[in-house]
Amino acid sequence: MPNQVRAIRAIIDEHDSIEEQIRQAVRSIEDWQITLESTIIGGEELQVESLSGKQWSLVQAIDSLEQGMLGHYRREEDELIEFIGPVISKALRIQHREILDRLRIVRLLLTDTDLRSLNMTELAAKYPNVKKELEDTYRVIGEHGRAEDITLRLVLKGIFAKG
Repeated sequence: MPNQVRAIRAIIDEHDSIEEQIRQAVRSIEDWQITLESTIIGGEELQVESLSGKQWSLVQAIDSLEQGMLGHYRREEDELIEFIGPVISKALRIQHREILDRLRIVRLLLTDTDLRSLNMTELAAKYPNVKKELEDTYRVIGEHGRAEDITLRLVLKGIFAKG
């Protein structure tokens, strides 16, 4: 039983790490936004190199988040089935797939465009779509993690009440 409790607690603790990765990605998009808006407001020449670098940082933050979540989700799906049962386990796998698909869509939005091919108006129009997709994805990830935390804390209560 102690190994099972440790595994559940480790999964709960990983949610904090995922939240930090989300905060890093949010900082990356905010940095991208500030550079874009200052360029538009200042009527400056489009700072393609600076924006490209910040876009690349954002893609890397999303990739890092996705890799961390893949490992985390694998552990959850492998280690929790005996506690949550096959039906909830299946629902968990479906939700994990949906979240990872959302991250891939955001990455595609960021990587499918060469910034040098856009004028200022096109870039300004593209940004809100990227930001909205990111914010929606982060909201879904956060809600998912909080729901898992509640479920896993209930599982722990049940384990301790049993034994």
